[in-house]
Amino acid sequence: MVFSAITFKAGKPHEFLHNDRTHKTSHSIFTQDNNEYSISGEEALAVFNEDVKYYENLWVELKKKKMPSNTNRLMSVVVNLNETHTLKDVNKVADFLGKYLGVKIYQTALHRDEGYIDKNGEGHINHHAHILMSGIRYKNGIIESISNKIKKKELHYIQEKTAEILNMPRSYIKSKKRLDTDEYKVFAQKHSELISLNKKFKEENYILNKEIKFYLKETLNKDEEIKQLKEYNEELKGRIKFLKQRIADLEERYNRLYKRAVRLVKKMLEKIRLLRNKKKLKEKNRISK
Repeated sequence: MVFSAITFKAGKPHEFLHNDRTHKTSHSIFTQDNNEYSISGEEALAVFNEDVKYYENLWVELKKKKMPSNTNRLMSVVVNLNETHTLKDVNKVADFLGKYLGVKIYQTALHRDEGYIDKNGEGHINHHAHILMSGIRYKNGIIESISNKIKKKELHYIQEKTAEILNMPRSYIKSKKRLDTDEYKVFAQKHSELISLNKKFKEENYILNKEIKFYLKETLNKDEEIKQLKEYNEELKGRIKFLKQRIADLEERYNRLYKRAVRLVKKMLEKIRLLRNKKKLKEKNRISK
């Protein structure tokens, strides 16, 4: 699935000629016959150069100083597309940007000649569009560069609106820049590898889930056995506790009986001793008579 994404950067005049392929590019590996552009690079560049002179003079007139050399006079916009989009769709995005940002659109171009060929010899086209627009706007007597005026909130709205215009799912992956052609090729190849790995993972995961379910069932049976053993163990603990108490009671009773027996034995021995002494005394008296 291709997600909607739009990125902004400072533009360079040579991009006009890059967009209509007047300037050749090594990134063009498929037929250029399917490319589209709104106006030739030469025509768009001429209009841009005229505007730059106008805005520079207006800048001096209104601000009483020259336009700084580092001011972005041209803005370059790149838009992700899918294979169904046409230049008409790109122009809708460009019209929205022109009105929302208050700038002039110079050129739109749709490229279908960039991408990469995978290891199986299959071609993958990187469908995208370029929009070149003025980096200067003049409104209500104020002239200014827009490069520092596009804040986070505006970017968020532009992303949402672009996705709506192109009828594409919105990408929420944060990136500081759009991938260039070489980076896109590496990314797409890695993405293809990840899809293969993901398929393999799903197959292995399916088998693993089957095994998990089997072992889970076995575990549940073991859990029931363990539960029964725990209950039996608790019952045994109860019995042991009862027997320990019974033994303690018997020991206490034994100790009482033992002490009583000792006292009785002592009394009997004392009686025997007294009887023996009494008998000895009688014998002694009898002999003395």
